[in-house]
Formats: sequence, structure tokens, C-alpha cells
Amino acid sequence: WTAELILFDLHFARVRRCLDQGDAGAAAGAADLALSLAGADPLRHNDLGCAFGDHGLWDSAERHFSAALELDPDYAPARRNLGKLFMRRGDYAQALAQFERVLDAHPGDDAAARLVAWCALQLGPDSQ
Repeated sequence: WTAELILFDLHFARVRRCLDQGDAGAAAGAADLALSLAGADPLRHNDLGCAFGDHGLWDSAERHFSAALELDPDYAPARRNLGKLFMRRGDYAQALAQFERVLDAHPGDDAAARLVAWCALQLGPDSQ
């Protein structure tokens, strides 16, 4: 464990507590503080995106997944999560694009392959 990781974990726990209490503003502030103290990386942004998404805060989740991908465009967990967010919104074309990018970078990603198939079914045969 590094000091950086401990700092992030402490503030990430605060993000979760704020979200559990319904205080999205405080959660966003705690997330910003966590990233400023511990540094931004794809894993941290992805974890924050998942935390916000778990509470239905889709715009905040999307910002963190996108930030993770700005740091590492091939970071499969964030790209899959962004695709799932698009699926939740009913935007299967955008979701499909995300999952296909995962497969381009990681051809053996079974989860992404299943999600590509699901999106293709939702879009129908005319989308190909």
C-alpha cells in the first residue's frame, strides 16, 4: 500500500458515504479531492464512475468513465462500463461502438463479445 492509494481509498469511502446519504454534491467534491490528492488514473476514474452509476448518477458516471479513457483509450473496464451506460440509456449504436473498441484492443474479451452480440440484436439486422 502506498500513501497515494491509502488517501484515495479514504476519500473514495467518503464518496460512497455521501452517495449513500443522497448528497451527490458532497460526493462529487470528495471525488475531486481524492483525485487531486492521489492523482488521476484510469482505475480510479473507473471506480468513481461505478460508484456514481450505482446511485443512478449517469452524467457523473459518464464523466469519470470518459476521463479514464482520456488517460488510457484501451482501458477495457471503463470502455465496457461506458458502453453499459449507453445501453441503459437505450443508445445501442453508441454502446456497440464502445464494445467493438474493447474487442479491437482485447480480442479475447468474452464479456465485450457478448455485449456486442446483445447490442446487435437490439439494433436489428438493418443496422449492419
